[in-house]
Amino acid sequence: MERWKQPSQARLRLIIGAWIFLLIYAVSSYVYSYRGDVGDLNAFMASNFTRTMFMDIGLLSSAAAFWIVVFGRSPLRFLFAVATLILGSFAFFPYLAWLEWSTLRGQRV
Repeated sequence: MERWKQPSQARLRLIIGAWIFLLIYAVSSYVYSYRGDVGDLNAFMASNFTRTMFMDIGLLSSAAAFWIVVFGRSPLRFLFAVATLILGSFAFFPYLAWLEWSTLRGQRV
């Protein structure tokens, strides 16, 4: 586990791989969602679990955006924080990859 604690190519590949997986899942989920999908509003009205998970996603995105603003050093952190609030992991993973890549190049981010 020690190799994951420091910036590395392996960590960068993991972040990019997770983002690519998220994109593939989102696209395939959208393509196949019209087959018997109950719809978002019906799911929220019928399921407490769905409402709780939606709230959890919002809180996690807010925490990630807060972390970006507080610990980031680049002016781009504000753009990524707003994008993370709106897009969630779709914006947060690219920020993490950029942060990792910049650290590996020896730049101060």
